[in-house]
Amino acid sequence: MSRDTRVVQFPLQSGQCQSCDRASVCLGQGLSDTETHELLNISAVPKLLKRGQELFSEGHAFDYLYAVRSGAFKTYKITPEGEEQIIDFHLPGDLIGFNAVARGYYTCHAVSLDTASVCAIRFRDLATLCTGSIRLQETMLKRISALMAREEDFLVTIGTKSATQRLASFLVTLSNYYLNRGFSSTNFTLPMSRTDIASYLSLAVETVSRTLTRLQHDKVIAVKRNSVEIKNHERLHALAGFRLTGITPVADMLH
Repeated sequence: MSRDTRVVQFPLQSGQCQSCDRASVCLGQGLSDTETHELLNISAVPKLLKRGQELFSEGHAFDYLYAVRSGAFKTYKITPEGEEQIIDFHLPGDLIGFNAVARGYYTCHAVSLDTASVCAIRFRDLATLCTGSIRLQETMLKRISALMAREEDFLVTIGTKSATQRLASFLVTLSNYYLNRGFSSTNFTLPMSRTDIASYLSLAVETVSRTLTRLQHDKVIAVKRNSVEIKNHERLHALAGFRLTGITPVADMLH
């Protein structure tokens, strides 16, 4: 049986990093008790969002980074033709809003894909806190570096790989994500729609559906609605061009 990754229960109080099962992959990782306590003081009470609810929109003034505590989000821009272009997907443990730091405003829209929750961290307070914590500085630099490396890898994926390779890479990345956050790497949920996946991978929706069907026919995966079971990890990794190591690549396609 697959584990339900859509909703994580948590107490609606500030200062709960110690009880949050996403803390090990958030900003609190590796910090001392004192540093964690200081971080708690600048973190807002977790916010619940319903499916389709907007976290922020393009052009709004930037004040907060958002740590995803449960559920999933997509970030996107609206094209001149009025269509959504998916930029990224964000799952528990991810930070949303880094791309707003340089310009002082959010450069895209962020919307919840299902019931979700976030912890808001005021960036100005976080920057001040970093001046007194070498470990927090290192954590922030590593997160930013990982994002840059991820974007480089994603550009290679989009620019050089076939539709099958792109989708296989996407599934491998999700599998590794869930593995490294304590969930099943074999059975997991796709919180995003086929349309969103197609936009993200620069493919037609029909191509995504056809490729999933082909992978299922070849017994590489099994798909039932929004649930995926990986039947053949070795084959999926080979299609993606990844070496099967049992660990996540340094740079995830997803934040």
